[in-house]
Amino acid sequence: MIDIVVDANIFVSLFDPSENAFCAEATTFAAEVSKRADRICAPAILLWEVGCAANHQVKHPLGQAFNGPKTSIHLVDVTESLFETTWMAERISIRALDWIYVSVAKALGAPLITRDKQLLTNGPSLGIVTQSITDYMTA
Repeated sequence: MIDIVVDANIFVSLFDPSENAFCAEATTFAAEVSKRADRICAPAILLWEVGCAANHQVKHPLGQAFNGPKTSIHLVDVTESLFETTWMAERISIRALDWIYVSVAKALGAPLITRDKQLLTNGPSLGIVTQSITDYMTA
């Protein structure tokens, strides 16, 4: 069992059937996470991100998408000390919310699982390991 930080875009894919291909990939990913009993971690803002993206209240608890009994979502508080873990003088231009996910991954020493191409490309420069769903499932 390891900690993994899961980006909101993967959760959105689980609950948005209009994202056909991504929804299928995310569902397969969720099953693999449950099988491995890895601990899913995300900043507490995940709840707002997924809710806003869905433009309605999510009908199922987020953890229900990951069907395993050993699977739960560990929400990490967004604090000043979390911010300080990744503040860099030479900032790479990524969205503010993405910096929060990077901070959680760095603080936990956990890989960040994402569909975001910019995060996948810049992971090493940000001091973290980033993986696509496919990379996670084949590791």
